[in-house]
Amino acid sequence: MSASHESWLPGLQSLLKGPVLITQPTPEEGVDDEVIDDVIDVSIDTIDTVDTDYETDLDMDYEEWIAEDMIGDEARQQQTYVNQCNETGVIPVSYFLRHITNTTFRMRHHGLGPLGAKAITISLKENHDIEHLDLEGNWIQREGASYMATMLRENMFITDINLSENQLGRDGADVLCKALHKNELLRTLDLSGNNLLDSGASSICEMLQKNTFLKHLYLANNKFEEQAAHNFREALSHNETLETLDLGWNHFRTNGAVSIAEGLQENYGLRSLLLTMNGFSEPGAEALGRALKHNRTLTELDVSQNRIKEIGAGHIALGLQTNDVLKKLKLGYNPISEDGALALLTAISKNDQSCVKHIDLSEVFVSADFKTLQTRMEAERMMFIIHAGVVNCRGSDSDYILETFRRHPFEKLRKYVQSAGYRLVDLFRDFDKDGSCTITFEEFERGLKMGNVKITESEIACLMQTLDLNRDGMLDFSELMKGDKEYRRQLRQDAQCQDDRKVQRDANRLQKRESKFLDDIING
Repeated sequence: MSASHESWLPGLQSLLKGPVLITQPTPEEGVDDEVIDDVIDVSIDTIDTVDTDYETDLDMDYEEWIAEDMIGDEARQQQTYVNQCNETGVIPVSYFLRHITNTTFRMRHHGLGPLGAKAITISLKENHDIEHLDLEGNWIQREGASYMATMLRENMFITDINLSENQLGRDGADVLCKALHKNELLRTLDLSGNNLLDSGASSICEMLQKNTFLKHLYLANNKFEEQAAHNFREALSHNETLETLDLGWNHFRTNGAVSIAEGLQENYGLRSLLLTMNGFSEPGAEALGRALKHNRTLTELDVSQNRIKEIGAGHIALGLQTNDVLKKLKLGYNPISEDGALALLTAISKNDQSCVKHIDLSEVFVSADFKTLQTRMEAERMMFIIHAGVVNCRGSDSDYILETFRRHPFEKLRKYVQSAGYRLVDLFRDFDKDGSCTITFEEFERGLKMGNVKITESEIACLMQTLDLNRDGMLDFSELMKGDKEYRRQLRQDAQCQDDRKVQRDANRLQKRESKFLDDIING
């Protein structure tokens, strides 16, 4: 180690042994005692175990390390990787070398670039261990996608790939999808956030019509528009093996929404369809309602944040009157009004064959009639319903009462932490029994039950899904903290909403008094 390194290393170690504030309050939030108590003591030993330790590779003697510590196939694969790095002029990633025989390899936002991806894919051609490959955010671009495609033609062990946020573009998607036409092993593919554009959907949909083995496909945030929606309609009409399709945060709009719904109506395999933030509006909701009447496989539908109003909710309700397979419906952040929400729940209540167990109406206020029906449905059918709160109209002066009800599924977890005198980091450590720095669904459920938290299994599943932002089936500490931050934000929003209603109520009363005063003067 150089003298300069020796001079600052003790100071760094000392710094790392001190407390590190995980959540910093934003200026508008102020200082929250609940935030301040979430402080982690991170030691230098802990830092060595975190997955981000692949960022110190400049001074390593890879040849000596491989010769001393590794033998057999592992050493050969490592040597192949190091040789390829030398040829391309990129720095070998020690993290990859240390985990080359793991079943799951996850290295996000490391800045591999096309050549770094090339070095890794060359060694993966003969790798028999890695099954789940996660390279999110590495900017491998079209060139890196071509190396990945070549590797997938030879590797017979990888079943799940995450290449989201890699700037693949349409050309990258084309070359990758061509390699997957006959791939019989890959089950999950994530190409979200790759700027595929409208034209990039054609190669994906062509692959879907030829590949009958892919089960889960994630394509959120790719700027797909109406033409892409037409392509997906054809793919959904012919593919009967795909189970999950995420098309959220694209630009389908009304006509595209109709095409997607028509494809769903003719599909006989899809289980989960995620369409959040696509601007469906009323015609799109009407088409979805028709699709729900005929589809007999879909169990989860997410159309949150789609500008669906009361009439659109009514069309979806018509579809739910006869649907007997859908289990989870997410319609949050849509202006469907109290009447639209009531129409949805009423349609489900009248359908004795309905399988709906989870309804997410986040940011949607409901009526007292809705709550009455909700209470009965939750008791009779074990349903779990999220909404913004109950708004009742009382008396001639239209006085509003806001009752916060399950504003966020994090509420019960937060109350448990407070009553136990915990910090969130303490809870995370208790739940993470195997020390993997992640919490599985089983660990989460077991921890809550051991803590005697009064929460149902459906609520646990809902909470887990809400917190699991990257949908990998596990929670890391950052996801737990983001859930806490969102919960506190919604509490502040509730308080502001109540204040606004009080101001409006007082203004209405003043206006009535003034009107009455003028009427008295005019009428003598």
